[in-house]
Amino acid sequence: MSNGNNVIPTQLGEIFGQDHILPTLADWIDHPNNIPSSVLFHGPYGVGKTSMALILAKTLCNVSADIIEINAANTRGVDDARSWAEAAKIRPFGSARVFVLDELHQLTKDAQKVLLKVIEHPPANVYFFLCTTEPGQLIDMIRSRCTSLAFRLFDQEATKSLLNFVFKGDIKPEVAEAIHMRCGGHARDAIKIAQVVVKSGIYDDLQLNMQFGLSFQQAAAMFAQVISGQSTKAEVLPSIMSLESNRNSGELFDSWVDHYSGAGHPVFVSKYMEFLQIRVWRKEYKIGVKEQLLHMFAQL
Repeated sequence: MSNGNNVIPTQLGEIFGQDHILPTLADWIDHPNNIPSSVLFHGPYGVGKTSMALILAKTLCNVSADIIEINAANTRGVDDARSWAEAAKIRPFGSARVFVLDELHQLTKDAQKVLLKVIEHPPANVYFFLCTTEPGQLIDMIRSRCTSLAFRLFDQEATKSLLNFVFKGDIKPEVAEAIHMRCGGHARDAIKIAQVVVKSGIYDDLQLNMQFGLSFQQAAAMFAQVISGQSTKAEVLPSIMSLESNRNSGELFDSWVDHYSGAGHPVFVSKYMEFLQIRVWRKEYKIGVKEQLLHMFAQL
């Protein structure tokens, strides 16, 4: 039985859920000379951006010391960026040097400007692979100078394929579907839950709920029942309160609001600006999905 401990992809065949960019990535791996000197990997958290950047880095570098991983959340100032710029001038030990910068949006604007100068005029055989969940927080010139790869949330089939690959068929399809609904397409979260599923012997959605609490989709279904008059607030509130407060399913929340607003539901249409404000709060204050739903609940 696989426990899914070795889940970090090391080759293109282990990348799931991103079929729309696989042809480009395959071409780059087959023809490394085609890899741009600066690539922006952007999209939701936990869908493979940094893993893919490292796979490409290993394609270019024949010496592991030439792959420099940087978490911009921890080293985000202008002096940090200047040190990377100086390091980029040093001759690689091997064929190339690759800087993999994660959480790029955490860089200060001044630090981004320093980085921009290096990206505009990169030394020979030096590459910058930039990863972010918030491309809108980057200065425009960085985005324009990079080749952009947009990563997506996993759909249900991609999640099932991933879990089947990682856990060697130990996750039943119906449980994989329930895990996908709970994680909303974030593959990293799906794997973490699947590890618990395998260890605990969970085999159905009911047991999954007992272990992890209510899923976002189940909470959304309950809201829909209140909206349609099939249930009252008092009937569904206890279940809403059981939702994990730290589960950030913001993309699902947004799509749910957009769906009902687009369908012309009077509550969502009349409260649409308030619901948009929740998106701002989520990014600024990192509030969880339960808080978002409870605020929505108060508006119904």
